[in-house]
Amino acid sequence: MSKKLFFCFLYIIITSISCFAQVPGTTADPLVSKSYVDRFLKFREVVFKAGSVIRLNTGSMFVLITGKAQLEYKKGTGVIDLTGGLPLKNGKQISLNRLYIAAECEESVVKIEKDARLLVLGINEDK
Repeated sequence: MSKKLFFCFLYIIITSISCFAQVPGTTADPLVSKSYVDRFLKFREVVFKAGSVIRLNTGSMFVLITGKAQLEYKKGTGVIDLTGGLPLKNGKQISLNRLYIAAECEESVVKIEKDARLLVLGINEDK
């Protein structure tokens, strides 16, 4: 069998197999689950009691709506105030109604000092 004939045969087999494969992104073969999207890719409002500690992952975003909170981290860039475009220094109070994102943070936490409401994205509530 010549190489050209072999590759033609191989192409026909591969294309016929792919016809039976599920279409990516459909309900039969979703790219991600709906629960993942609902949990991590949409802002949601969460209430935290005083004394709660919120552990941040790289890429987590939040807005402090009410209450009082402070940022603490040990290593990395920490948290960036996207509203002002500047990094937030370790131990600083978090301002109300500003969008923050955790950037390259290790062991970054937000400590809630007074009952608070936050809009969060990509944050688990470990109250």
